[in-house]
Amino acid sequence: MDKKSILVIDDERINLSILGAMLVDDYELMVTKSVYTARELIQENQPDLILLDVVMPDINGIEFAQSLRQDTNTQHLPIIFISADTSENTKNSAQAVGNCYYLSKPIHKALLLKAVQSLLKD
Repeated sequence: MDKKSILVIDDERINLSILGAMLVDDYELMVTKSVYTARELIQENQPDLILLDVVMPDINGIEFAQSLRQDTNTQHLPIIFISADTSENTKNSAQAVGNCYYLSKPIHKALLLKAVQSLLKD
């Protein structure tokens, strides 16, 4: 059976490394620090799941996710938001995107794997 693919988007290299280490054994990973590169990767490779930082330099993760929901080719993609922002307003905005989870940093491996497995159920 082929491994499911996950696109990890975070502007901090250390976070990409940490998240990658948690997932690399069980999933095919693509990583990027840029939402612009992420859009290209999504179009070319159509990942099974997106792991997305909320606080990004050019466009925040929630806005990026909303743009994915407006495109018929990407609207179905499950998303796990990751963020140090634990405000209710941000969490509510993320939940409004739909088909997603919201995990607070620092990420705990068990919670991440549970969220990933839940969203990737066949």
